[in-house]
Amino acid sequence: MHNATTSPTDSQKASTAGRRHAHALVLAAIFFLSILGSFLLSSCGPASSSSSEDEETPVSHEEENSSSSEKPFEETIPEGVPIIDFGDDMEYYDQAMEQIGKAIENLEPEIYVKNLARFDWSHIDVKYFWVSGISDTHYSQKTEDRYQFSEYVRFTYNCKKEDIPAMQKEIDSAAEEILSKVPASADQWETARILHDELCRRVTYDDTLKGTHIRDIYGALVEGSAVCVGYAYALDYLMEQAAGAGSCQTVESLDRTHAWNQLSFQTESGQCTLFIDPTWNDLDKQDANGNEYICHDYFCVTQKELEDIGDEHDLAYTWEQVDEPELFYHVHEGCYQTSYDEKETARIFSAQLQQGNNMLTVRFEKAEDYNRAKKWKDNQYEILNSILTEAGYFGRYLYWENDDMQIINVGLNAPEA
Repeated sequence: MHNATTSPTDSQKASTAGRRHAHALVLAAIFFLSILGSFLLSSCGPASSSSSEDEETPVSHEEENSSSSEKPFEETIPEGVPIIDFGDDMEYYDQAMEQIGKAIENLEPEIYVKNLARFDWSHIDVKYFWVSGISDTHYSQKTEDRYQFSEYVRFTYNCKKEDIPAMQKEIDSAAEEILSKVPASADQWETARILHDELCRRVTYDDTLKGTHIRDIYGALVEGSAVCVGYAYALDYLMEQAAGAGSCQTVESLDRTHAWNQLSFQTESGQCTLFIDPTWNDLDKQDANGNEYICHDYFCVTQKELEDIGDEHDLAYTWEQVDEPELFYHVHEGCYQTSYDEKETARIFSAQLQQGNNMLTVRFEKAEDYNRAKKWKDNQYEILNSILTEAGYFGRYLYWENDDMQIINVGLNAPEA
């Protein structure tokens, strides 16, 4: 006997605009009885949706939008403001970055930057947790052969200088606890996965957007609350501390509404650049035992995959790189299906069960196979229940679809609706 409430529809899927749950999301709670073969389906709708407040609040320029002017550079610089020049051909880049760091350490309220097209969070070292916001005003000046750019950058700080040492100790303690989860034998990929998962377990997205430290590593690592740039900075910071973790940096979208991480892997074929979005991977939902559900839909994915979703992942540059599919999460973990095969899905789920995961996941290479798999939920999830039976699971579960990435996730041991 089947007892179900209204099934999720396309209109219930989460929006992609400026929010962590941007993938197409369908959520249902199911009670699967193994002996009688009867199921209780409870539709809960999407885990979250976009808020207009979130969409209208840029990540790095919270209140003031950038503007342009034709004023000469020298006429716009008040006395005492540090002037930082990157050079006509970025020849002073390292020196300029060092000067930015010193200005922040001295809690300078503003700096004047020359020969940089755009200042954003990537120009602030993640260790400077006391920066909670930046705003800027752009100036441009045309010469004979080029445009020259400059801008005022204004910093918002969230604590006093004398408070920084004690807060840094708290950060060090939290980071040490997380880093202890990484075995000495872990390679760069596994190190990134472990740190990503631990971060998602500890951090909750701040939907109010009002927390003092939601955009820095103190908020993410110590207070357990952050928005996208806080998540990205925290993963960046942890990767910096981890031995042999490789290159990781925070990147920001062209429209300045979202931030995530860029990782570079050195392979036999050359350098491979992939991306992780810990904010969008954090579902902020727990199973019946209080364990976090963590998805990996946006773990080690390509720039194109992210940009195809929407403007919130568009970058100002394009990477020309070696393609290494074996580093993609679902390929690496053996849950990437190149053809539709329910028995293969059951085998994949069985292997994930044996590993002790509370999240089962499968990604389909072809759109037609994914669309066929979406019909698993027809007739009160009849096909999916059959697959789970064959895999050896008979309990409650949650169900998610991600149309952008062609992924289906099943959260085990679901809490009571």
